[in-house]
Amino acid sequence: MNKPTRMKPCSPQLILQRAIMVHLIDGSTWANLGNRKFVHQTNLMVRDIEVLYSKIETVVEIERLGLN
Repeated sequence: MNKPTRMKPCSPQLILQRAIMVHLIDGSTWANLGNRKFVHQTNLMVRDIEVLYSKIETVVEIERLGLN
């Protein structure tokens, strides 16, 4: 029997450090600008992480690449 997957919540700071995009519960997509702000995919509105944080459904994280 498989155990259900438990998702660990991310802090706003961790999202700022590692996320390239976030998807909100309303279906919108926002890109990380790297200055505590995110820009909306279509209408280019800019919002602080504090405004978006409670509405985030999915975080798209930066993939760590090993360069040899």
